Amino acid sequence: MSKSLSHHLKHAVSAVRYSGHGLLHTVRNETAFMQEALGLVVLPVLAWLLGVSVPHILLIVAGWLFVMVTELLNSALESLCDLVSPEYHILIKRAKDAGSAAVFLALLANLCFWLYLLW
Repeated sequence: MSKSLSHHLKHAVSAVRYSGHGLLHTVRNETAFMQEALGLVVLPVLAWLLGVSVPHILLIVAGWLFVMVTELLNSALESLCDLVSPEYHILIKRAKDAGSAAVFLALLANLCFWLYLLW
């Protein structure tokens, strides 16, 4: 039997609340994410001042949100690694390095897009 609309709405509200908690915690505690949040505000304004079209500005925002999503996943991975193994372990190092590399690649993709726009 299907669940009631009320149940689905409560679930959706809870999901939004949990997401808000995750964003707020990450903004307060992760310097890189704070810097990327600032980039989400500054970069579209910079693009607009450079005469970039609105559709391209929307792509810049989407690309930068991809960087932020990657950073959130990296932060989650690091927190989990720290819980599982607070002491040094080569596999934990590899996991953290891979998360960091994912953020780097997302930033590199954004750099390529900017170079394309400015060219």
